[in-house]
Amino acid sequence: LLWGCKKEDDNYPGGTPSPYIAVLDVRAIHEGQDVTLTKENMFGASKIAAVVTSDHSGGNIPAGLVVVQDNRRLGELRGLAINIGATAADYKPGDGLIIDVEGGTLSRVNGILQLNGISTQKIEKAASGIALTPLSVKSNDVIANPGRYEGVLITLTSVGFDPSYPAGSTYAGDRTINDGFGNMILHTEAGA
Repeated sequence: LLWGCKKEDDNYPGGTPSPYIAVLDVRAIHEGQDVTLTKENMFGASKIAAVVTSDHSGGNIPAGLVVVQDNRRLGELRGLAINIGATAADYKPGDGLIIDVEGGTLSRVNGILQLNGISTQKIEKAASGIALTPLSVKSNDVIANPGRYEGVLITLTSVGFDPSYPAGSTYAGDRTINDGFGNMILHTEAGA
């Protein structure tokens, strides 16, 4: 027996792409050069839904940046800094945001991949008090895959400071830390 079917191009009902794109996919659009986000390069999407991890109350995050993360794609947690100016301090850790990112520009500024050109009118606070659990990692993983952890709330355990620092040293500035898997630089703003 043989079966066959006639293919007709006009009977596919089509579909509507999701308006949401994962932070993982947004980050992948940046390939070293500034790029403006469009529906075309975001596969028909225009928004991200993410949770705020940045906390301006401690004074240890660059002014104007709100940092968000999601695990929308393949359960892979990824983060992104969004430059929105002075209102960044209005958002608290655990705030759930829906952000229209279309028209924003992905740029690497002072070593940080960030989204620029997003006004507060493009941000909707959809929730608050979302529980945040820092991802426990080892320093060698962060050193080997910095893009995977950039903007993600992480914790390193059993960390010690470089023993060459004199007694009574403060955290201010750049300090070498080690968790037994590698050395990393901990940056602390002087006013934090």
